[in-house]
Amino acid sequence: MKSTFTKHLSIALLAASGMMFANHNSNANNCNTKDNCNTKDNCKSYKDSCNTKDSCKSYKDSCNTKDSCKSYKDSCNTKDSCKSYKDSCNYKDSCNTYKDSCKTNSCNTKDNCNYNDCDYNDCNTNDCNTNDCNINDCGTNNCNNGVNYQTHFSIRPQEFNAARWLIGTAGNTHLCGKEEFYGYAGVALEYTQSFKNQRLASYFGNANGGLVFGQGTTEVNDPETIKAINWGLTGEGNSCLCAKVDNFIADLQFWVGLDEWVCGWWADLRLPIAWTKWQLNASNGNYQTGSDSDYADPDAENSVSTTDDTAVVYTDIPNALNGEIGFGLVPALKYGKFGQSCNSQTASGIPGLRFDIGYDFYRGDCGYMGIGFTVVAPTGNRPQAIYLFEPILGAQKSWQIGGTLVGGWEVWNCNDEQTLTAYLDATVVTLLKSSQRRLFGLKDHGALSSFMLLKQFDNDENLIGLDRVANWSALCGKFGSKVMTDVALMFQYTNCGFIADLGYDFWYRSREQFCGTCCNLPQDTYGLKGSLAMDGDYGDETASNSTIFVPANADTTTTFIECTDFTACPALNPSAWSNKVFGSLGYQWNDCDWQPSLFLFGEAEFGKDNVAISQWGVGLKGGIAF
Repeated sequence: MKSTFTKHLSIALLAASGMMFANHNSNANNCNTKDNCNTKDNCKSYKDSCNTKDSCKSYKDSCNTKDSCKSYKDSCNTKDSCKSYKDSCNYKDSCNTYKDSCKTNSCNTKDNCNYNDCDYNDCNTNDCNTNDCNINDCGTNNCNNGVNYQTHFSIRPQEFNAARWLIGTAGNTHLCGKEEFYGYAGVALEYTQSFKNQRLASYFGNANGGLVFGQGTTEVNDPETIKAINWGLTGEGNSCLCAKVDNFIADLQFWVGLDEWVCGWWADLRLPIAWTKWQLNASNGNYQTGSDSDYADPDAENSVSTTDDTAVVYTDIPNALNGEIGFGLVPALKYGKFGQSCNSQTASGIPGLRFDIGYDFYRGDCGYMGIGFTVVAPTGNRPQAIYLFEPILGAQKSWQIGGTLVGGWEVWNCNDEQTLTAYLDATVVTLLKSSQRRLFGLKDHGALSSFMLLKQFDNDENLIGLDRVANWSALCGKFGSKVMTDVALMFQYTNCGFIADLGYDFWYRSREQFCGTCCNLPQDTYGLKGSLAMDGDYGDETASNSTIFVPANADTTTTFIECTDFTACPALNPSAWSNKVFGSLGYQWNDCDWQPSLFLFGEAEFGKDNVAISQWGVGLKGGIAF
C-alpha cells in the first residue's frame, strides 16, 4: 500500500510540473509588444494623414497606437497645422492613462481612463533585447548608490529559504540503497520580523533614517533641507522614519525519490503560503507649522494657487507624506505615498511555487552529491508604486530559473547511535524580467525629484495649473536581476531519535536591471516649478534647474520635461546580500514505518547595510518520512 500511494504522489508531481512548464510557455507571448500595438500598416502614417488642421481633426480617430503615431510632436509639430494635440484631445483631462496596450485610447472621459491601471500583458515594453530598448543596469557609473532617498525596495522572496527546507528533510532524503519510491512530506510554520528598522528606513530617507524639512526661496535657502512646500507644508522640522516587515509563512514541502523508475532521480515541490505586513512610519518629530493659516499669495514665491487666501491643508508631516488630498492647485498624490504613521499595508497569498527535479550522481553509505533543475513560478504580486514601501510576496512576478547543488557527508559515527553529518543545499537562479510599475525620478535633479511640483501650461504656454512629478513618473517597465543565490551549510547531530541542527545561510541578489518603460506624459505641457510664483512676472516661467533641496532661478525660456527626462535609478535596488545563522531541536520516531518528526527552529539574518532586511524568525516544522 505504501509503495502504491507514493507512486501515485510521484506521478501527480511530475504531471503538475508538466502543467507548470506548459503554462509558462503559453504565457510567454502575452506581451508581444509590437504585435499588440498596430503598426504603420494599420495607421499608415500619421504624418501623411495629419498634415492640415482639417485632416488632423482628431488624432484619436486615425491613429490610436503607440508604434504608428509614436510622437504627435514629430508629425504635427506646429501650432498652425494642427494647433495642438491638447486642443483636439485634451490629454490630461480626458485620457491621462496608458491603459489598453499603451494606446492613447479613444480619448474617452477621465472616468473611462483609469490612470491607476497598467495592462501588463499588453503594455508595449519591447522584448528587452539590447537592440530594442535601452537596458540600464543602474550601476555605479549611472546612479548614486548611496543608498538613500530611494523609491522602491526589493525584498528577499519569502519562498527562497534553504534553511527552512533542510530542517526535517536532511537525513530523510537522498538515501542509499533504495529501489522503490520513498520521500518526505512536511509543513513548516514560521513567523519572521525585521530588526534594525531605522537603518532600513534610511533607504527612503537620509543616512539617519529621517527627513529634514524647511522653507526656502531662490534668494534665501538652506540646501540641506527638503523644501516642505512640495508636500503642502509651510513649516519646518525633522521627521524620523521607521520601516518594519512582518511575515507569517506556512511552507508545504514534498520530496520523492524516483528510484523505482530511474535510480538516483528525485523531485521536490514547495508550496509556501504567506501573509506579510509592511510599515513605513513617519513621525511628526519637532515639526513646527508656519505662522500663517494661508499659503503664500499668487505673486509670491512658494505660492500654490492663482487666488488669494488659499488655506493651508497640511499641518503635520505624516499626513502630508501620504498626500491623500490636494492643496491649492496641486492634486492628490497618486503614487509614492509614504503611508500614514502607525498604519501598515498587508498582502497574502502564495509567493512562488517551486519545483526541482534532479539526479544524484553519487550515493554511498557515507553521503551523496547531486544536481537539479529549479524553476519557481511567480504566483505572488507585482509592484504598483502606490506606496514607497509596499508589501510584496515573492520575486515581484519574476520567473526564477536555475539549478541546485545538494550534498551530504557523515563526518562522525558512534556505533550507529550517534552521528554528525554535514549537509549542503545551494540554489542559483536568474530572475527573468517581469512587468512592474515603479516610481522613477528626474535625471540630474538629485534625490526625491519624484516629489517636486510641476507647472502645467496650455498651448500658448500660459499657466493653467499644477501637478506632481510622481503622478507622471510611476512607469510600467520590465525589471529583473541576473543572479540570485541561496547557499546553506548545516551540521546535524543525531542520538537515536533526538536531532539537533546548526547551520549558516548566505543569500545574494545582483543589482536590478530594467528596460522598455511605458510613458504617457503629454509633450510641451509640464515644467518644474521650483519656488517660482504663480502670478506676476514669474507666473508663466519654469525653473528647470531646481532640485527639491535648492530652488533655481527662472529659465530664460519655458522648459518642459519629457519622457526622456525620467530615470529608473531611484527605483532600482543595488546588489544585496545577507548572512544567516539557524538551528533547530527535534525528534523523529524511527520505529514507525511512516516516521513522523517534529522540530522547533529559529534563525537570525543580518542584511547588508540598508539594502537587505535584517530579520529574526521562529518556527515549528512537522513531517513524515515514508
